[in-house]
This record gives sequence, structure tokens and C-alpha cells, in this order.
Amino acid sequence: MTREEMLAAGKNPRTVHARSLLCYWAVEVLEICVTGLSTRLDISVNAISKSVTSGRTLAKMHDLSLI
Repeated sequence: MTREEMLAAGKNPRTVHARSLLCYWAVEVLEICVTGLSTRLDISVNAISKSVTSGRTLAKMHDLSLI
């Protein structure tokens, strides 16, 4: 998936899942602050928080890890 596809607006399930994992790993593993990530991705802090929760679930469900 390209960067443009991952950051594209919309609710394509593939894009949503990729963005959720990105947010989860960025916040929980890399310890990037939610507000900074919100600015970089141009989405709300609330959307980042929801994506972190979804990403955590996806990572556990599919046994995915960043490292």
C-alpha cells in the first residue's frame, strides 16, 4: 500500500485497517504523541484515539507486530 493510499480520505476497509495499525504502532510502540500524529495525518485527535484502539485489536487478532 502506498503512503497516498494509506492517508486517503474515505472508509475503504483496507485503508482504515492500515491507518489503524499505523496509529496504534505510532502511539503505543514509538510513543509519538497523539496531537503530533493528528497534525501529521491531518485527522482529529479523537479519530487517532479510535484508530489506536482499532489498531490494537487488529494487531492482537492477527498477531502483528511492528518489530
